[in-house]
Amino acid sequence: MHVFRSRRDGSKGGASRGRFSYANVASTVALVLALGAGTAWAAHRYLITSTHQIKPSVLSSLRGRRGLTGPKGANGTNGKDGARGPTGPAGPSLKGTPAGGGLQGTYPDPTLNGGSVSDRSFANSITSVAEAGGTVYVSGTTPTMEKSFDRFAIGAGIPVTRTGTGVYSLSIPGLSNFYFSHEITQITPLGNGSPVIAEIASVGGDLLVELYDASGGHVDDGFSFVIYD
Repeated sequence: MHVFRSRRDGSKGGASRGRFSYANVASTVALVLALGAGTAWAAHRYLITSTHQIKPSVLSSLRGRRGLTGPKGANGTNGKDGARGPTGPAGPSLKGTPAGGGLQGTYPDPTLNGGSVSDRSFANSITSVAEAGGTVYVSGTTPTMEKSFDRFAIGAGIPVTRTGTGVYSLSIPGLSNFYFSHEITQITPLGNGSPVIAEIASVGGDLLVELYDASGGHVDDGFSFVIYD
């Protein structure tokens, strides 16, 4: 075993220096190692500022279960209208383009081809067709039917009878079972210089026309009528 001895101070009364032994050296080395290890540990501490710094497997173990979906939030306010876009280019002009179908000539002013439109064309394109009609003139208390037509009984004529003041019954051969709620009937009073109101009904298969003045009293007057299917 090596022993380290200290020199004594040559001065008078000087204190002697301590003696170094193996135990002293060993404890000193152990202290240095301990400090060195502590220094190394302190040097490996990190400041975590983002989840990207954590290993994914470790990060997944730190996450809890997914929570319940929260209630739907209120709709936000509508945004402002955007700026108006530029005007698009003009479309192709039809001027001078030949018309087709039932038209002849060129656009923008084509005309109908002769015979391209007939009564049948209109009859097939509308929902109601006139079945019967005419005009009733009244002289005193006597009614007279003029200019009548009956699509289902051509040439048969439509008799008219006055049953009371302002009350007229019309028998239509082509519509022997006339019922006012099943047909569309238009009545136009001819007027005698004052307002006249017309009302219709059906009695025994006949058309019944009643005329009133503005005060609600019956009044004799002529009228025209048209019945549609």
